[in-house]
Amino acid sequence: MPTRIEIRGEALDLFPERAVFWPKRRTLILSDIHFGKDQYFRLSGVPIPQGLTESLLANLQHLVTLCEPARILVLGDFWHHKFGISEDVDSKLLEWQDENRDLKWHVIPGNHDRRLEEWADRWNLVLLNDFLLEPPFLFTHDPSAIVLPKSTSAYLLSGHLHPAVRLQAPGFPDQKLPCFWLSKDYGVLPAFNTFTGLNLQKYCKGDQIGVIADNEVILWDY
Repeated sequence: MPTRIEIRGEALDLFPERAVFWPKRRTLILSDIHFGKDQYFRLSGVPIPQGLTESLLANLQHLVTLCEPARILVLGDFWHHKFGISEDVDSKLLEWQDENRDLKWHVIPGNHDRRLEEWADRWNLVLLNDFLLEPPFLFTHDPSAIVLPKSTSAYLLSGHLHPAVRLQAPGFPDQKLPCFWLSKDYGVLPAFNTFTGLNLQKYCKGDQIGVIADNEVILWDY
């Protein structure tokens, strides 16, 4: 089940599946899906188990069923690399899109999305600019690549950083868990793809962290 928060007067639902739903705009927000990453690693000789694309699309379908969004907004890195898009990955994406034909992907390109425009029509993608302003939010991929004017009141939502926290308890091994990082003026989504690195960030006092554990999002103040 999601955990509801409020930012700048807008309700947002944080899902343990590493996604955000904006009810007012009926928008499902994801970041860093990295479709084809497992296949790309296999081509490089790294033995990666099969099934990642199916898992990603199953999680996505679960969210679509729950939220009934009007669109999916991807904050960058829709795919990992064009060489990772095998016939199998392509066919599964086409099959999913055929089952959800009224639902379009709106994609802010990330650093991995080179030449994604060549596949946009095939996968029903709407490619956006490097940022999207929909007050009270400004969406982008890499938060360090955009400078907000001091006059703006927009809250920046991004991806790219794959935020995580480290949990430590006596007698137990340390564990890193993905999280939503919600600061005063910006927020960072966890990577939707579970086959990604988890990066500890320089969190500040007053930040709110949404830790994903045991199929729920647990909020705590840093």
